[in-house]
Amino acid sequence: MLPPALPALAAEGLRGADTAELTGRLGASLASRRYPSLRLTTRIFPEETHFTILPILVAHGLRAVFAAERGR
Repeated sequence: MLPPALPALAAEGLRGADTAELTGRLGASLASRRYPSLRLTTRIFPEETHFTILPILVAHGLRAVFAAERGR
């Protein structure tokens, strides 16, 4: 059996309403498939841009990975 996956989808909101909408739709589509080992997080950061989102995503990603490690 594969280990649980911890993918995250995120989009900035200031520059691309289309990007945010499409990211939300992709997240909903993946969640509707109910893959047993998939724990998906989808989040829109409305005040961020393509350039400011990266450090936020890294911080959130590290928290998610290490929280999952502690929970094992």
